[in-house]
Formats: sequence, C-alpha cells, structure tokens
Amino acid sequence: MMREAAALTLMLMAFPIGPRIRYVPRTIDHAFTTRLRLCKGAPDTEGAVQANEAKLSLADLLGSELIELQVHQIGEGFGDFNAAADHIRELLTQRPRVLTSYPPWAEPTPLAVQGILGTLQYSEDRSGEIEIAGLHACFQDRTGTFWWVRVAAVDVWP
Repeated sequence: MMREAAALTLMLMAFPIGPRIRYVPRTIDHAFTTRLRLCKGAPDTEGAVQANEAKLSLADLLGSELIELQVHQIGEGFGDFNAAADHIRELLTQRPRVLTSYPPWAEPTPLAVQGILGTLQYSEDRSGEIEIAGLHACFQDRTGTFWWVRVAAVDVWP
C-alpha cells in the first residue's frame, strides 16, 4: 500500500493539475520594475467582495475554461521562468477567503522582485490579464471581470 501511494504521488507530480504554464516573453509594461500597483488599468469598484465559502483553490476559481497561463515578464527575484512557474503553481493551490473587485490592502505591490505579468487564455478565444506580486494577485476571469486576492496566511482557508 505504501509503495502504491508513493507511485501515485510521483505520477501526480509529473502531471501538474491546473492550466499549462508557458513562457511567452514580451514586454507588456515598460515600467514593470517601477510599478507599485497591480492591474493599474483595471477599474476600482470598491466595495464588491466575493466570499469563497466553498473554499475553492484559486485554480478552481479561475475555472475549467482556463486553458493556459502565459508568462510574459518576470521579476528579477525569480532568476528564471521555472522559478516563476513554481510560484504560480503554488499560488494556484491557495484557497483565498475572499476575492475583491479592488485592491483592499494598504501595502504596495512592487513588481521588480517577485512580479509576474501574464495572460490567461480561456476557451472560446477569450483571454484576460494576470499580474502577481509575491502573495498578491490580480486577474481577469473568463467574463472580463477583474479580481484581486492576497494569499497571506490570514487570507486563505487552512
């Protein structure tokens, strides 16, 4: 039984769950390293809060229509694409308590070190932005709505 569990674990590690993450280098924002706010062009509709009572992971919240996550720019703290992809995979496993239609945190979200700019490719030729700065993320869902999440220990389900 122990051997079978180990084999299953190795198999799951070989086939990651969630969208394919691919490096498609291109400059999205020339001011990437000086930016302190995620999704700067998104509307701020303060007050809209979506509770995640079902305790879904960020990958589940993005939905099964998400086909691929393309990474375009990464902060210098990652070193290479593989480190950035690992960070994204970890972020996608987190189960945020809430999603908001505005950035509810007071701290800045600098992109220079742990920043990632990318595109979410959904089915039916739909796409959206995703921006990550450490434990903070902003993304467009398949309907085009922008959402912000923070996955610090106090902001996720245990």
